[in-house]
Amino acid sequence: MQQEAETFDLEAISNARAKRRIYIACLLLMSIVLFCAWIFRPAWDIYRWITAPVFLLVLMGLVVVLWRESMTLVRVETLMLATVAAMPLSRQIWLYYQGGTGEQWFRMLGNNYWATSAVLVMAFTLGGRRRGLVTGVAIVLLSVMIAVIGVSTQLPGGDLPANSIMYIVGSLLFLTMFLALMSVATITKDQWHTALSRAAVYSRWALTDKLTGLANRHAGADILARHCEAAKSQDRSLSVIMGDLDNFKQVNDMEGHAVGDAVLTGVAKIMRASVRDSDAVIRWGGEEFLIVVDDSNLEEARMLAERCRNAIEAEPVAGIRMTMTFGVAQYEPGDTQDSLLARADENLYTGKGISGNRVEV
Repeated sequence: MQQEAETFDLEAISNARAKRRIYIACLLLMSIVLFCAWIFRPAWDIYRWITAPVFLLVLMGLVVVLWRESMTLVRVETLMLATVAAMPLSRQIWLYYQGGTGEQWFRMLGNNYWATSAVLVMAFTLGGRRRGLVTGVAIVLLSVMIAVIGVSTQLPGGDLPANSIMYIVGSLLFLTMFLALMSVATITKDQWHTALSRAAVYSRWALTDKLTGLANRHAGADILARHCEAAKSQDRSLSVIMGDLDNFKQVNDMEGHAVGDAVLTGVAKIMRASVRDSDAVIRWGGEEFLIVVDDSNLEEARMLAERCRNAIEAEPVAGIRMTMTFGVAQYEPGDTQDSLLARADENLYTGKGISGNRVEV
């Protein structure tokens, strides 16, 4: 469990760093676009002349913060979203304030609403379903408020182009519809992700022994089959070790099944700690365990079995002195999974018949 937690923490750190790199790249690209828009702005576009340098400074400041990791990702994402949302919203205010005439005004306002819809996508991407929906609703409401105030201000002077009311209403309805579609898409994505996560958990439960946390017999058979196929097709060495606890029935009879379960759990931990990372430890059934030793000959597998045997014998497991007998077999040309296991099993019970607490090859 501790190892899984450490692995999860390392993955979280790695994902956070990858996110920071992606955000830095996006902010730099956005800064380049904004800089070009400022350089090639029309002479009459006072808005870009004033606001572009300000937004550029904010974006570059966020790049520095991300690079130095001096702020949490959640705060950086909030500042990024606020900055990007401020761009189209402030331009909406300027467009309604300065009014405008003809097709040019329509084109700028239309482009601005498209930019606002892109901010909605960013809100759901950075904040997920709940934060994205709250932020999206706030952005749409602010756009509606700006439009209402702007139209009510411009109508008395008659500066707005003809049919502008219908165009503005249509644009705001588009934003609302877009927000709804993003919410539905995000809910569907979350449900799909949850279903996949549950399927992965159920699959893991189906292939894991619940008591020891080792692969169960069904998963172990698949592991062994894959290794046998690799040994056959790639001419790789392969050995298996079958182990069985000595006198385990007496532990259950005298100490109870709870102690017996504790012994099995303890033995599983000892065996996992004694083998290599590339080796598979499997609870084959009851008090019987199987180790699939990849790329190892018979002698190497025997030494590994001896290491496990010594480790189990060295200290009490759940307060009880335990020993274990092992049978070792090596894959030979023409072997099947069953024939390889049969030889290991035969060696195991030969060792049991001799004295127990030994490795038989």
